[in-house]
Amino acid sequence: TSGLCEAIGSALEPLVTNSNLIPLLYECMRAEQADIRQSAYALVGDLAKSCSNAIKPVVKEFMPLLQGQLNHELVSVCNNAAWAIGEIAVEVGT
Repeated sequence: TSGLCEAIGSALEPLVTNSNLIPLLYECMRAEQADIRQSAYALVGDLAKSCSNAIKPVVKEFMPLLQGQLNHELVSVCNNAAWAIGEIAVEVGT
């Protein structure tokens, strides 16, 4: 997803805002399967970089899920959650 988000750039924002991607992404962030959460957190970071306005309205809902993975036993999940938090901090702010 990262390459695709970077290639499309800001043109991605209307596609995201006019779809049900954000609610689906939220559900994936809550999945029991670690690989689904890992991918979801990576997409959150990609969206923060490429179309931050699309995720601004849901940052308050996303952050607790991301923060809850920081002490997780699965390094890849923790890594993507930490990266997504960093991208949100840089691109979206508080």
